[in-house]
Amino acid sequence: MRQCGRLGFLVFAALFGLAGCANAAPEPPRAEPPVPTDSPSVSPSEDLEDPEAEAPTPEPLPLPDYPEDLTAEDTAENAILAAEYFLKLMNYAQSTGDSDLFEDASLPTCETCARMVEIQNERYGNGAYLAGNVITMSEPRSNRTEDGWGWVVIGDAAATDGVEVRNGKVTRTISGRIEKNFRIGVQLVDKEWRILEFARGKDV
Repeated sequence: MRQCGRLGFLVFAALFGLAGCANAAPEPPRAEPPVPTDSPSVSPSEDLEDPEAEAPTPEPLPLPDYPEDLTAEDTAENAILAAEYFLKLMNYAQSTGDSDLFEDASLPTCETCARMVEIQNERYGNGAYLAGNVITMSEPRSNRTEDGWGWVVIGDAAATDGVEVRNGKVTRTISGRIEKNFRIGVQLVDKEWRILEFARGKDV
């Protein structure tokens, strides 16, 4: 696809872009690789394994319902609804290992999404699980990308404490935190909302 527009925004010190072309049918825009992460969630603060820590039981979240008000109209309001739904879908995937719907909703250019799916497949495929580390976004707002095809939904993201458990032992702890200007890129493609990319915000 010929690239003729780009919007970049910070992923810590790195930039990734959401690109598209004018006078062409919307196609999945290219994205520069984001900073590698363990997940597209708020960046974790990790502690070493604590052999004395009691391993919590799994805490699978229910599959989120698709928002009734989310329609196939390319509006700022729908972009926010889509981003909020995708964040819930990510939480569900992290808590259950069932990442099929999240993967289906992600555009091929979303490298952070692919990394998250890879991690869940490895984790749950080896009998491990993640408890906690649930992410929510407050006061979301949306802006058009400069090329006009996608939206950047921006808000403050809060993550709860979490732990990874393997073989009945806590192998990693994740401290809860808040990030300002956490971002989710979304786009309406063939009348379906899809995930463009996730970007971390600034630690509070």
